[in-house]
Amino acid sequence: FKYLREVTRIGSINQASERLHTSQQNVSRVLRQLEKELDTTLFIRTHQGIALTETGHLAVEAAKDVLLRIEQLKSDCQQSQEKELAGEVCLLCPPATIFTLLQDIISRFNALYPQITLSVHELEAGRLFASLAQDATAVGITTLFFDQSALPPKVAQYKDQLLTKLLFTDRIVAFLSKKHPLARQKSISLSSILKHPLALYLVGELQDNMIYHLLKIYGQPQIVFTSQNIAVYIRHIAQGQCIGFSSNAVFEQHQFYDKSELTTLPVRGNTEFATSLTVHKDFQSTPASEKFIAFIQEQF
Repeated sequence: FKYLREVTRIGSINQASERLHTSQQNVSRVLRQLEKELDTTLFIRTHQGIALTETGHLAVEAAKDVLLRIEQLKSDCQQSQEKELAGEVCLLCPPATIFTLLQDIISRFNALYPQITLSVHELEAGRLFASLAQDATAVGITTLFFDQSALPPKVAQYKDQLLTKLLFTDRIVAFLSKKHPLARQKSISLSSILKHPLALYLVGELQDNMIYHLLKIYGQPQIVFTSQNIAVYIRHIAQGQCIGFSSNAVFEQHQFYDKSELTTLPVRGNTEFATSLTVHKDFQSTPASEKFIAFIQEQF
C-alpha cells in the first residue's frame, strides 16, 4: 500500500523507487503481488507513465485509509508508552526561573508525562553548581556570566566537573518603577548603579549570588532589600524604593512583571550570560530524566 500510494502520487515507478529507497524491480514486484492478491489489474502502462484502472482507484483510496490508520496506531502506541513512563527527576534551577522561563514548560511536560514526578529546587548559583557536582542524578538549568571574574567561588570551584548544553544567551537589565528618578535614562553603567539602593531576589546566601559578584567588581553594592518571595520582591521595586535585576528576555516575555508600573534600564558593561542545561560529567541518566532533558532542549 505504501508503494502503491507513492507510485500513484508520482506517476513513475522509477522515481517512486528512488523516494522509497529501493530498486525499481522491487517496486514492480510488490505491485504485481498486490495485483495477484486482489485478482485485478491496478495499472495500465502508457508512454506517459502509468494510469490507474477503476479498481486501481479503489485500491489507492483503501491504501490511504489503511496507512492513515497505521500512523494513528503508531501515534497512539507512542502516547500510551509516554504516559506509562514513570520515575522521578530532580531539577535544580536559578532563582525565579521556575516562575518565568520554566513555568509553562513544566506544565506541558506534566500533562504529557503524568507519571513522572518533578522535584524542583531554586538555588543560588554557588550552591546550584555545588549540588550538581555532588549529585550525578540531578538535572540543572544554570546561568553563567561570560565575565569569568564575576563567578561566585563555588561556581569557579565546581563548574569543570559539569557538562553543559547551551540553551540561549541573554543580558542582565535593571528593572525599576516608572516613578523612579532613573526611569527616563536610556541606560546605566555597572559602576553607576552601585550609587543606588538595590534589591535582590535571594533564595540562599549572598555569597552564592551571581549578580552580587558581578556588581562587586565595581565596588560595594547597596543591597537594602532581599526576599525569597518573588511577588514581594517585585512589589517592593514597583513602589520605587530600589532597583532590581532581571534578564531582558524574561522581563519582555513574561507577564509576571507588571509592565504598567515597571520598566527596564539596560546595564552597560559585560552583562551577557549563558543559560545552559547542566549535569554531572558522570551523569546517571534514567528514562525519565532523558525524556525531560530532551523535552527541555526542544523548547529553546
